[in-house]
Amino acid sequence: MRYHGTAANYVVYYSVGSQPQNLNAGAVANETAYASFQKKTYASSRQAAGAVNYSSAASKGLPKVKLSSKITGYENAGGGQRYIAWNEGLWAVSVHGSVVNNTDPKQTAKHTVSLLDQNMLPVPESRGTISFNVHTSTDHTRDQAITWQAGRTVYTLKGQTIDTSVKMATSVK
Repeated sequence: MRYHGTAANYVVYYSVGSQPQNLNAGAVANETAYASFQKKTYASSRQAAGAVNYSSAASKGLPKVKLSSKITGYENAGGGQRYIAWNEGLWAVSVHGSVVNNTDPKQTAKHTVSLLDQNMLPVPESRGTISFNVHTSTDHTRDQAITWQAGRTVYTLKGQTIDTSVKMATSVK
């Protein structure tokens, strides 16, 4: 594990190595992080809320997609890209797939609904966003993102997998 920053603004990188290392050890700098956690502090709550890319899925007039007995998503497609978006409480959730990569977002969106039913994310002050991407088996980028506001602070957790990202975000107190 490594980090940089101050108490008000920092990033922590989580990685798994072949042997234990001290925090910020030189050997850790070369490891590929499977997750990162960022804290960014703004001058006001209003600025922090503006930094969270929140949108209301239902207000877009898009085709409906049934994700569970309680959740309906809205599908947006074009240019070889497909998105399913919905809102849960103060959270705006979106799942991205690609026609080119043959990655359909619907099953991942349903899985996300199930994960959110089983795991309690931090409650945002005014808004939070969840942005997940469907990957092929060889794609391991750290782009499964959960972002939320707490006062003047915005927290962002990014992970390689959706499950890891959700479980790590639920541990934030």
